[in-house]
Amino acid sequence: MSRAGAARSALAAVMVLVWVGAPVAVVAALTRQVDAVRFAQDEPAWVSARAMSEQAERRFGLALAWQSGPTAVAPGWDGVVEVRHVEPGDVLRSGDAVAVVGGVTRVAHAGDRPVTRVLRNGDRGPDVAVLHGLLTEYGLASGGGDRFTAATAVGVRAFAAQVGAGRTDEFDPAWVLHLSAPELVVVDVDLTVGAPVPVAGSIVVTGAPLLDDAVVTTQDWAAFAATRAREAAEGATTSGPVGAAPAVGDDARTVPVDAELRVGGVALPLSADRDRVDPAGLAELQAAVDRGAVAVDGVAVSPPLPGSWAVPSAAVRSVPDGTTVVHRDRGGDRADVVVVVVGADGPSSTVVTGDLAPSDLVEVPAANVP
Repeated sequence: MSRAGAARSALAAVMVLVWVGAPVAVVAALTRQVDAVRFAQDEPAWVSARAMSEQAERRFGLALAWQSGPTAVAPGWDGVVEVRHVEPGDVLRSGDAVAVVGGVTRVAHAGDRPVTRVLRNGDRGPDVAVLHGLLTEYGLASGGGDRFTAATAVGVRAFAAQVGAGRTDEFDPAWVLHLSAPELVVVDVDLTVGAPVPVAGSIVVTGAPLLDDAVVTTQDWAAFAATRAREAAEGATTSGPVGAAPAVGDDARTVPVDAELRVGGVALPLSADRDRVDPAGLAELQAAVDRGAVAVDGVAVSPPLPGSWAVPSAAVRSVPDGTTVVHRDRGGDRADVVVVVVGADGPSSTVVTGDLAPSDLVEVPAANVP
């Protein structure tokens, strides 16, 4: 073989080695990098335990249930509506004027029952007791109990003069509309000026719905229920049957005994089981939410527990004997330490008590490291 041929053969051999060897080297390098990444991901994380020096907050939802609002009912009256004193949005209270019919101002009264007969001196019955309540509400003379007395007649005479019914000692039930609650927020009025009055027993004034119950649930449930309600209002069907509110079911919760439940900054009293707002707190909650809302967010605020620590939830685990532990690193000395879970400090942070110190680290297993 000539020298030129030998040179060409040697060059070809080198090129083959490069062609085959370069990919092998690249693959080897990439393999080392993948192994390095895999090794890093297999390492647990060590996170400082944080002493709880501030109040802990835990998010909840409240499932809200409403009942029909109170009403004012027409008495047995005749005539045409001359003046209407109430409009939607007004607050109608017992004793307020509702309308003028036949020159007489007709008022609302929240008695135990409606008065359905003309009352005069000597009459007796529970409706007389209702009349006495009306006269007392107006600061007028009244007898006691359920008997119409001379004192009652004095009060009736004064009341008749105030409403424009002339001078009389007899009480006409057509002067009063029975109100089913001491007050209501008006949403509808069935009185038209110039038109005949509604028939006896019909609803003349309709009040806004009243909050009937507020059950503690999860924040996720509250968000889902609110979405369903919004879809129902918009006529959408993306999340199932329109208007179908999900049942609380397994999403029912209780507020910790040391926590205060707040909605919009308002602290609410809870039932003995701490699973719902106490009836005494419903009016205050109602004022803090939109009427008719199906759910609202709340927050349970707990004072810091002495000796408590916030650690990643993934660091807390149970061992075969049933105890709960964290794996602690104290100056290089590593060991499982028994802890007691006392609450949460967010969606991924658990509050525990146990043998921990400010300089301690706790292990988050590799499977839970992002």
